[in-house]
Amino acid sequence: MPSPDQNAVAQLFNVATIRGRIESSRFHEQNYYTVVTTPAPDAYSHPATLEICSKVALGSKGSDVTVGVRLGGNVRRFEHTDKLTGEIKKGAEYKCRLFAIED
Repeated sequence: MPSPDQNAVAQLFNVATIRGRIESSRFHEQNYYTVVTTPAPDAYSHPATLEICSKVALGSKGSDVTVGVRLGGNVRRFEHTDKLTGEIKKGAEYKCRLFAIED
């Protein structure tokens, strides 16, 4: 069993703080899924658009939010046929999930 100190250190990893504006929100199967657009890093780049899962609403459309999140994700593996060679190749699709840190 991990000691309390190990648990505290583990909570520092795989977390982030997201700051942005709420674009939309939907409620599905006891969870809110909120789409947040972050500010662009500079005048020549595009803003990031992220979806955050939470148990409670994070705010209304157009409101600015700062949310602590825990990172999660999964991988979907598949096979596909190369159109040029006909060879069957393996591929993978990786998805990052963001979960609001809620007390």
